[in-house]
Amino acid sequence: MFLRSDEAGCHHNNSLVAAVRDIGDNVGVKVCGYHYSEPKNGKDVCDRILCPMKLARKTYCNEDNDILSASDMTKALTERRVKGTAACVNTISEANKSLEIRDIPNINAYHNFNYEKDGIRVCKAHGIGPGKLIKKYEDIYATHQSSTAMCTRS
Repeated sequence: MFLRSDEAGCHHNNSLVAAVRDIGDNVGVKVCGYHYSEPKNGKDVCDRILCPMKLARKTYCNEDNDILSASDMTKALTERRVKGTAACVNTISEANKSLEIRDIPNINAYHNFNYEKDGIRVCKAHGIGPGKLIKKYEDIYATHQSSTAMCTRS
């Protein structure tokens, strides 16, 4: 699986980049890459999916409904379906948090993270050069993430 995200600071951090691989391994999904929209690159696929979802939420609210919680958001996006998307609410047991990582130097300078056999290969821009293998996995993880006990609720 390849993941794509916008450049928001809450998405662009050491913990998320490291956790994605561990959580994928725990649930049986091979995560091959995590890619951020490149800054100043204009609209991309994330925006093309989010715009109809924002319109669906606005329509739901205009019909005298409120969105005050994650469950409300799920209800709105379930009643006002957007092709190619699904919505659900998941909870994670914070007591099961075991991931401890060492910082990836200059992580904010990179926009493409590819999970290879030997470690994480990073690139500043997609398709320009071979990238750089920044860390071996044993150098990134102090403690791997165990099961998160994630459960879906409505």
